[in-house]
Amino acid sequence: MSYLVCGMVEYLIEQRKEVEADLRAIGYEVGVKLLEICNFEREIHIPTLLYRITFDLLSLVSDSDKRIEKAEDADRTYLLTDADGIFSRFVSVPKEWEGFSADSVVCGMIQAALMASGYISEVTAFPKPSESLPNRIIFQIKILDP
Repeated sequence: MSYLVCGMVEYLIEQRKEVEADLRAIGYEVGVKLLEICNFEREIHIPTLLYRITFDLLSLVSDSDKRIEKAEDADRTYLLTDADGIFSRFVSVPKEWEGFSADSVVCGMIQAALMASGYISEVTAFPKPSESLPNRIIFQIKILDP
């Protein structure tokens, strides 16, 4: 799947498209299919839903260490930390795209799972490398509507 995402990023860059938005849209469609495959059931309790998304749904795509926590400064905002972003480690982009994350595909998958449970959300991926975790990605999940 990483090879496929690399090809999509390359194509979108050549077309001068909104790469992250397009990757998010593709991820949404992939997420809908994953929900069907794994018989994902609707969950109304947000922390439980995010736990299931993180450790049940996303584990089908990546087996890296993940952590989820509630943001301290916002009421309905959560942070999902992926120690080794599966797509970003295989994609190289121009230097001027410093904040770009190929893991925007995962944002779409998360949005699909939240939407399936009736929650409108905004999910954004931020690369947050450290010395020990050069491919760390933080997903900011804002629940907009119940």
